[in-house]
Amino acid sequence: MRFYSLLLTLPLALGEKLVIPSVEQAVAKENEQFSVYTDYIDGPTGIAKSVASKPTPKVLAQLLKQQSAAAVAVSTPYWYEQITHQGISPNNANAAYKVYRNVKDYGAKGDGITDDTAAIQAAMSDQTRCGPGSCQSSTVSPAVVYFPSGTYILSKSIIMYYYTQMIGNPNGVPVLKATAGFSGLGLIDGDMYEPGNAAGVLEFGGSSEEIE
Repeated sequence: MRFYSLLLTLPLALGEKLVIPSVEQAVAKENEQFSVYTDYIDGPTGIAKSVASKPTPKVLAQLLKQQSAAAVAVSTPYWYEQITHQGISPNNANAAYKVYRNVKDYGAKGDGITDDTAAIQAAMSDQTRCGPGSCQSSTVSPAVVYFPSGTYILSKSIIMYYYTQMIGNPNGVPVLKATAGFSGLGLIDGDMYEPGNAAGVLEFGGSSEEIE
């Protein structure tokens, strides 16, 4: 009986020192993903003592790999951006009418700092297109508004024009970001309501826009 009693009480007496390797390994593996943020006293199963500590070499390598992939994505242009754009609108009275419009050709920066609202709106409306209040619909003024990779700051809604496609670089998806004082219904207003006496009535007879 004394022998069995000793076996039962010994683990209790040494409970704080007992280590189960398989459990320790499993816990360490789970905690590794958080090692960028938290350091521990007495190993990964101990008490958190600080935040924002230095990442382990393995985690650092993973972060660098992710950052590198993101940088490559941002710097990788889309084929559509590089080809010669020869598309025309044969029924448009303006022989020089441009279907393809790169927002950066209109002054947009996409740097996450500059307000690009006016530049993007200029790309949208250039060359007498069918805009809200000017026509109900049209098939002679199509446009593709292209966004290279970047973060575009908007202070008010971009008003979509009829028969428009908005396309972004899928290799480094562009971001449209509102300012703190943003004014408008949404970042992109696809069919704005008429003001004044006609309030509540949509400008276009039928909406014809596409965002990719």
